[in-house]
Amino acid sequence: LRRIPGWNSGGPPIWNVPHRRNPNFTGREELLQHLGDALSSGQQTDLTQAIHGMGGVGKTQFAVEFAYRHSASYQVVWWVRAEELATLSSDYAHLAGSLNLPDRTQREVINAVRRWLEQNEGWLLVFDNAREPDDLHEFLPRGASGQIIITSRNPNWAALASALAVPVWERKESVSFLERRAGQSNNQA
Repeated sequence: LRRIPGWNSGGPPIWNVPHRRNPNFTGREELLQHLGDALSSGQQTDLTQAIHGMGGVGKTQFAVEFAYRHSASYQVVWWVRAEELATLSSDYAHLAGSLNLPDRTQREVINAVRRWLEQNEGWLLVFDNAREPDDLHEFLPRGASGQIIITSRNPNWAALASALAVPVWERKESVSFLERRAGQSNNQA
């Protein structure tokens, strides 16, 4: 991925992923590879990916793992809790402070952040637990060169994003996760 021109690469990137990396993250390697390939394809239609699946299937952990694995590829990684409009607006607007954008009304701040994202590269936004595509319209940059991951139970994102279904684990993945979590392996049992 290209870096933001003129960005102070000597300092740490802007980062607000509110979750620690899960040391027991297991499986999903093929899906992670698919997501990475799609986001880095350069195709405008692939720059926004909607990860969807049943509740509890690991969509948020999947997005967290992707953000940690690929953090060196971005100058900005910003996590937005998208389940409620109030938290979505607030989390999105807090990015303005990290980008040193002027502090104005919430609407002006949202527009300023969106314009910044449209004019810069090297960023990843994660909209976690989004309910409906219409909820995100005013927040999504238009024609941007950054990347967006949306996690949702809703599979109907075709108007805004390429969809990537996260299925329930196969038995082998479930066993592997439990073994890692317990610090054991089948050979020890």
